[in-house]
Amino acid sequence: MSAGYSPEKAAELAGVNPMMIDLWRRNEIAFQRALLDTHYVRAIQLREKALALADRAFQTLSDLLDDPKASPSVRLKAATFIVQTAIAPPRFQPAKPIVLSELPPDLAREIAELHKEPRAEKDKPAQG
Repeated sequence: MSAGYSPEKAAELAGVNPMMIDLWRRNEIAFQRALLDTHYVRAIQLREKALALADRAFQTLSDLLDDPKASPSVRLKAATFIVQTAIAPPRFQPAKPIVLSELPPDLAREIAELHKEPRAEKDKPAQG
C-alpha cells in the first residue's frame, strides 16, 4: 500500500484476503507502524524528487515573469506546485497511542514494567 496500491491490490499481491489487510490496519500495531514508516519514507523520496526539480521550477517562473507574451497557466501552476512542495516540510503523523488494556496481557505487563518509576534510594530495602 505504501507503493500506492489499494488495500485490495495489496492483498492480492500478498496472497491474502482483503479483509486481512483491513484487520491488520485496525488491530496490528506492528503493521500500523510499518505502514506509517513506509509512507514516511515514500513521502521523503517524493520530496527529494521535488527538490531536484525546484531549480527548474524557479527558472520556469522566472522565464514566465520575464516573457510579456507568456500565458501558459498550466506551466505556471505546475512550477508553483513544485516550489510549494519543495519548501514544505514533510508531514508528521504521530503513531496511534498504545492503549494497554487493548494489548495481550503479557505484552501490557512488559510495557507497564518498562515505564515504572525507579524507586528512590531511601525506598530500597536495606541490605545485610
